[in-house]
Amino acid sequence: MSIRQYQANEPVSIIDDLPIGQFIRYRNLYRYLIVNLIKKEAGVGMNNIQLTDMAGAYIEHSMVITNFVSIVSHQLKNSLCRVFPDNVQYTWWFGDEKKTVIPDASINCQVRSRRGNTFVNAPQFVMEVVSDSTEKYDRAEKKDIYCKEEINEYWIVDWRRKRIEIYNLDYDEDQKPCYFLFRTVTEENKEELEIVHFPHVKIGFDELFDLEW
Repeated sequence: MSIRQYQANEPVSIIDDLPIGQFIRYRNLYRYLIVNLIKKEAGVGMNNIQLTDMAGAYIEHSMVITNFVSIVSHQLKNSLCRVFPDNVQYTWWFGDEKKTVIPDASINCQVRSRRGNTFVNAPQFVMEVVSDSTEKYDRAEKKDIYCKEEINEYWIVDWRRKRIEIYNLDYDEDQKPCYFLFRTVTEENKEELEIVHFPHVKIGFDELFDLEW
């Protein structure tokens, strides 16, 4: 897909060869602007970017993100924390390696730690809504990045199966960070859905998966 063929709100992704070596997903023109900022910083031209279709990214994917942010945002209003959809990015360094990611949703309690639209600290919570084209990345490389950055809680949400996997951070015998599956929530045990590290924030299973439109 070329840039001329790109349409607003069309799900696309890029896999570029920037020094950050990072897969960045975007679904609208805001993503295009973010990519331009990254390349400007890295000194890379548009011809060095490859655009790839994100088959399997549906409107329901965005609706789950919107539902989550809507449910959580007003409950954090009087706190130092804020919830963000997939319009902000995080940049972290692991040794000499720079990683930039755009979570589908995140809760950040240090919102001053940013440069422009980029946070440089770790949020306390991240969520990814998986689709056919992103599930492998969300479950492997992206999960590993979040773990290395020691993010306390990671949700993998599957809107197709109406399932939420809640991962909590722990440390192995060598004191290396690792995620363990705290709970899998489906229709059968939906009353057990909770944001573990924000117990005062109430979120309903049916509200999260309200996909009627």
